[in-house]
Amino acid sequence: MGTVVRSAVALTIGAGVAGGVVLGAPSFLSAPAGAAVGYSVTGAAAGLRAHSAPDLASTVVRVLPNHAALDIACQQRSSSVVNRSAIWDELADGSWISDFYTTTPVFDGFSPGLSRCAQSTSTPPAPSEAPAAGAPAAGQLPAGPDYAVTGASEGVRAHNAPATASPVVRVIADHTPISITCQAASASTVNGSGIWDELADGSWVSDFYVTTPVFNGFSPGLARCASTGPVAPAPAPAPMPGTAAPREPRAVTWASAQIGSTAWDRPVQMCDRFVANAFGRTASGYPTAYAHWRALAVRGLVHPGDQAVPAGALAFFGPSPYNEQAGHVMLSTGGGRFLSSSVDGAVGRTTIAYMSRWSGPYLGWAWADPEWQGR
Repeated sequence: MGTVVRSAVALTIGAGVAGGVVLGAPSFLSAPAGAAVGYSVTGAAAGLRAHSAPDLASTVVRVLPNHAALDIACQQRSSSVVNRSAIWDELADGSWISDFYTTTPVFDGFSPGLSRCAQSTSTPPAPSEAPAAGAPAAGQLPAGPDYAVTGASEGVRAHNAPATASPVVRVIADHTPISITCQAASASTVNGSGIWDELADGSWVSDFYVTTPVFNGFSPGLARCASTGPVAPAPAPAPMPGTAAPREPRAVTWASAQIGSTAWDRPVQMCDRFVANAFGRTASGYPTAYAHWRALAVRGLVHPGDQAVPAGALAFFGPSPYNEQAGHVMLSTGGGRFLSSSVDGAVGRTTIAYMSRWSGPYLGWAWADPEWQGR
C-alpha cells in the first residue's frame, strides 16, 4: 500500500470539510492529540463541518477542529455520500457529521457498539437498483441496511437459493446497501467462500461480494439460517523452516532493519512487495495485498478476523479509498505489534487498531506463502 492517507488529495468544500482540506499522512506512532475515550475527528486539517441534518446541503451549525473528541449518539445511512461513505453520525448536541472523517472502525457501514438513529424523513436511504421483472420490489428491503455490495463492478447476482446454479432473481448494483436476514454455509463456493447471505426479500447473495467483516465464516451479530452448521476455520500451515533458522524470525529481523526507510512507500503495491522482500523475494507475485489475501484464502491458509497474530505472520486489511482499493499487508513482530510500510511515509511500527482507521477493515492473518523459502 502507498501512503496510507493520500498527501495531496484536495477535497472540495462540498465534501463537508471546512475550506477544502489536504489530507496528510497520519501518525501511527501516537494517539491523535486531544483524543478522549471514544472517537474523534480525523483527516480534516481545516476542521469538519457539523450539519443540522445528515445531508451536505443542510445548514452548517459549527466547525469541529481536527482530532476533536466526539460523543456519537447514533449512526444513520444517508443518500448524501462523502468520499464513498453514506454513513453519518449524530452527535450528542443533535448535529450531524460525515462518518468518513471520524475514527470509527468501519468504512461505509455501521460500527459495532454504536446505536442506529431513527431514520430521518428528510434524507432517504441510498436506493437499491431496480429489480428485474417479476423480482421483489426494492421497497421491500427495510431502511437503514447494515452492509453493502462490494467488489462487483457489474453487479452481484441474487439467487433464489444459496447456490450459483439456482435461478437469478435480480442483479444488485455495486455499493448498494443490503439487509441480511441470516447467513448459511453452502457447498456452492464463490472465490473460496462458502458463505451465503439471505436478504430480507428471500433472495441469496454470495457473502464474498458483501462488506461483512469475516471471509468464509459467519460474521458477528448476524443470525444463522435454519439448518446450517458452523464453518470450521481453515487451518494455517506450520511456518516453513529455513536453512539456518525458521524463516519468520529472519523476516522480522530484516524488516526491523528497514525502519525509517522510505523505499517502500509508493505505489500501493509496495506493502506487499515489502513483506515479500522480508522473506527473500523481490516481489510477491500478486497485483495487490487484497489479491494476495484472497489467493491465500482460496487455499485455506487464512485466519479470518483473528487479531492474535504470531510473530512473522502477515496481517491483511481490505480495500478502502485510502489504499486505492488495493488493501494492505504488514508483518507481525508479536505481542500485537507490527512493522508496516507507509507509516508517516516510511517503514515503522504500528498496531491493528490504528491501521484499521486508515487501511480498510482488518481481514485476518496468514503465514506467508509456503513457497516462500525465506532469507
